[in-house]
Amino acid sequence: MLYSRIQFSTILLITQIFMAHSLCASELDNASLWLPRVYESHFSSLKSAASAVKETEKCHRLLSGKLLEGKSNPDHLVFTFRCRTIERYSFSVEFDNNTQQIIDPYDPFARLEEEERLRVEEQARLLKEQARLLKEQERLQKELDKNQQEEANCQKAMNKRIDEFKEPKIIKDSLSGPIAKDNMIIYGLFFDSKSSKNKTLFYKVECKILADNDYQLKVKPRAKAMTSKIKLK
Repeated sequence: MLYSRIQFSTILLITQIFMAHSLCASELDNASLWLPRVYESHFSSLKSAASAVKETEKCHRLLSGKLLEGKSNPDHLVFTFRCRTIERYSFSVEFDNNTQQIIDPYDPFARLEEEERLRVEEQARLLKEQARLLKEQERLQKELDKNQQEEANCQKAMNKRIDEFKEPKIIKDSLSGPIAKDNMIIYGLFFDSKSSKNKTLFYKVECKILADNDYQLKVKPRAKAMTSKIKLK
């Protein structure tokens, strides 16, 4: 007896599920609804759009619905539906999932509105792209100005440090950099000087940029003289 009650409950549940699916199918006239595999997660949106189209006065019977791939992307879905009037005349409409608007592509006024909408969207996209390019150009110019200022500051600091040596002579065209190392920018400059006994000494001074307006100077010996011309200080 217990088995019969369980069996009866199972049959009742299956019947209810079947009736629910039948009701949903009848609401959409058993229309053929299709999405590409990569858009299958949006099937609920397709069904909602199909219901909206089916509720319009002109769509007496919904025949089919699918994604309009040429106008769609994952962030902007456009569906196309095929309907039949009560006079058995077939026609197509489009459904914009973002605006929730139903568009008749063969309606001249709707087509003009759609063309105007696309024109406005394209103009907005171009303005946004121009603004992005201008911002990027300003960023690059700011970075260039910053680099030039850093180089000038480093060269000034290195010259000041070189002046502390006896009879310094900066090697012409020996400025090196910018060299990126350990998240720092390094400039270098070769120079010669004299010892207390007037012996020629060879040096290189480096300027390491640690942060904005923060740099570190280091002077170290060079192994040999440069063959380039020497500029007297």
